[in-house]
Order: sequence, then C-alpha cells, then structure tokens
Amino acid sequence: MPDFTSAKIFTYQILFTYQMFLYRFISEMKIRLSAILFCVSAVSVLFSSCRPDVPVSGSDSANFITLSTESSPVIYQFGAEPLVVDVSIDKVLEEDLEIVFALSDKDGIVNLVDNPVVIKAGQTHSQMKIVSSMKEALPEARTYLLGLSLDYVLPSGMLIKDNFTFTVTPSATDVMTDAQKNLLDAYKQSTGVDLSLFLGLIDVNTVIVGSDPVTGEPLDPEQISGKSVLALSAKSSEQSPVISMLDNPMGIRNKVYSYLRAATVENPVWTEMLEQGGGEGSGSGNSPENGNEEKKSDYMTLMNAIRWNKNSVEDFVMTLDGIKFGSDKDVEFVGKGTDQSGKEIAIVPFDYSFSAYDRELAAISDGTLVKGEEWLADATARPSYHINNETIASDALSGNNWVQAKASVSNEKLEFVFCFSPGKLYKDYVRVTATYSPARTDAQTDLLILRQSAKQSDGF
Repeated sequence: MPDFTSAKIFTYQILFTYQMFLYRFISEMKIRLSAILFCVSAVSVLFSSCRPDVPVSGSDSANFITLSTESSPVIYQFGAEPLVVDVSIDKVLEEDLEIVFALSDKDGIVNLVDNPVVIKAGQTHSQMKIVSSMKEALPEARTYLLGLSLDYVLPSGMLIKDNFTFTVTPSATDVMTDAQKNLLDAYKQSTGVDLSLFLGLIDVNTVIVGSDPVTGEPLDPEQISGKSVLALSAKSSEQSPVISMLDNPMGIRNKVYSYLRAATVENPVWTEMLEQGGGEGSGSGNSPENGNEEKKSDYMTLMNAIRWNKNSVEDFVMTLDGIKFGSDKDVEFVGKGTDQSGKEIAIVPFDYSFSAYDRELAAISDGTLVKGEEWLADATARPSYHINNETIASDALSGNNWVQAKASVSNEKLEFVFCFSPGKLYKDYVRVTATYSPARTDAQTDLLILRQSAKQSDGF
C-alpha cells in the first residue's frame, strides 16, 4: 500500500507555513492585533481537521514540540530580564534534536539567544531566551510570535503543538505622562517611598497556605517565584496613585487556573459522563446529586459545544486594578465581587479573561448552546462563578486559613496578605502572601552579555 505518512506531514507543514505567511502579511499591513490573532486562529481552526496523525516509531501519535514559560510572557524593552522559553517534546529521541526558531519581528526589537535549540538524546527539555535589542522606544506594547523558522523542516513524526506569543512593552516609567511623574514625586515626598521601583516587570515571591480538598488537613506551604507586570492605573487621582497588575497578579495566575480546572474540566462530576458514558458520580457544593444524569448532561453539553476539556489549550489572563496608595503609606486593595447567588461580597477583585468562556458566550449568542430554565448554574466556564466567590471580610468557611487582608509598602518591598476561596471542592480558603521586590537597577551588564550571544532573527 502507498505510504501516506510523508504526504500527511508535508501537507501539515504547508498549512503551518501558510499560517505563518498570513501572520506576517497581516502584520505588514498594520492591522490591529485583535484582527491578527483572529485571522491566525481562523487559519488554525480551518485546517484543524487536516492535522495529520503522524506515527512515531513504536507509537501511534505524533511527538509534539511545546513552547512555554514559567514567568509572564512579557519583556520590558529597556529591562534587563530575558524571557526564558522552555522547549519540550513528548517523547525522548535516540539522537540529538536541533530545532531552528524565528520571530515575527522584522524590526529587530528582540533577539533570540541559544537558537537553534538542541534537545539532547534521551532528554525531553531545553531552553532558549528572548532579549531586548535596546532599540528606540516603542510607542505602545506589541505582541510577537515565536515559531519554527520557515527554512527549517521538522523530522518525520514531529509537529509543533502551538506557537508562542509574547508582548514587548516600553518601560513603565518611559511612557508615563508628566502628571503621572509628578504624582509619584509627590507621593515620594510625602511618604519617602519611591513607587516607581515597583512599576514594570517586577519579581514576586508568593507563599500559598492551603488544605487538602478531601480531608481538609493543612498542606505544607507552597512557594512560587515569578514576575508580575505593574503599571500606574487610569484610576489614579491627583491625591493618590493607583497601581494595576496587568499580568500574573500576586504571582498566582497559574495556581488560580489550576483551581478553575479542578472545579470544572478536571472535576469527576463533570467528566464521568464523557469518560464512562454515564453512571453515578460524587461531588460537592452546587453539583447535582448522584443519579441525576439528565442534569449532569449539562456539563457534557457545554464542553462539547465549546470544545472544552482537560486537554484543550486555553488562554487564561488574570489582572487586578485599583490598588490605592494613601499619603500615610496605607494600601487598599480589597474590593467588591459577587458570590454564586449574586450577593455582593468583599474580595480581592481579580478580573479574568478566559478563552473557553469567550467561546461559551459566542455559542450562546449564535444559538449553538441553548441553556434552558433547568440548566445547572455551575455548568459554565465563567471563572468568577467557580473561584474567588466567598467573602474575605470574615471567615465564612470556618477553617484555619482565613486572615484579615493587609498590605504594606516601603522602598525594600511591597507586600500583600489575603485569603482566596479556591472553589467548592475545597473546605477552606487559601492564604496568600505576595512579596514584590524593587526593580533591579544593576542588571544591565547581564543583558549585555546575553545580547552578545544573541542571533538576529530574519523573522517569518
């Protein structure tokens, strides 16, 4: 019989190349970012049914290359910190794998370090870095794409799972208006604290104290090191500076996303009908009681309608606005939210953008998803329904982790302590302590060393 494998791989590579070509073409036409992402996504969806089943030796599936980062996918144009990108493959290989990447950046705003990437035989992981070229300041933040070089052909049986998008933004202090700079100067004169030290891509060390969702027993504290993007908020007034956390607020974005997944697509009550074709399950909170299969089918209907499951790749963005700094160095960051019944409560008012929920709203709008009067309220991808939905003004869960929210600021650190409800599967809050360190002022040498080894990308 004819060997169709090579043809399938070749077909996919053509489609992938077309996707990159489309991205570059639209970028050159300077269409807004939303239009760019829409078109690229449209091409991906259009050809999703054409993705080949590429066999790997001893397996029935392709060996996928995945690009990811543990930090925020953001680079400050005149910052010293590189963006470290993890490159991993699903299955080990018997020989070294060299992969050549490229950027959708024809202007040389950023450079690649450690490209090509080499994954050694018997290993599944390597890294590369993206660094700023220190060119003239961008007028506004721009989003770029990291993917395979068009001149590079993947070995047989390998596919790249997704491209990697990241944002390059001007320094937070460079883009401030005179009024904003005057506001920070006045705050510094009043309190002795230089808030500009905490603007930009800032290191955050977070400690989370939680409990076992089954037994309720306390867990060992979990420490997370990461970065957040902080900037002056439009809510600032002449009297008080207000800061926004534009990405990875409090350093807990990935942790919060894990709570959302646990409450939904990883919740056995949600998934048992997909995995077992029905049957009784167990759950807690507002899930349907055992045996009510008709109501449980709402979960399956939702997941099928918006193509959402524990294996789907989603975009989850989390922000926090309204952190107000007073003249006596007090810091206010607790705001208002709602619980599952719609009652107003006190919470740290994180805002979420979630691709699965965007698809849910679109499916409802176009009639693909119809929710009747008996539809289960928790059969939704809306993050705020499942997480951060208990008041933190008092210990509503009667556990051991509740703490009164508080914050403090000095030139040495900006620290927040608060609690967060991780969802109905948990019997208690999680306690969060997030400590921000001042922006580094002595790291330019590190970046210069990195840039000396950076290889200019020709772009897609």
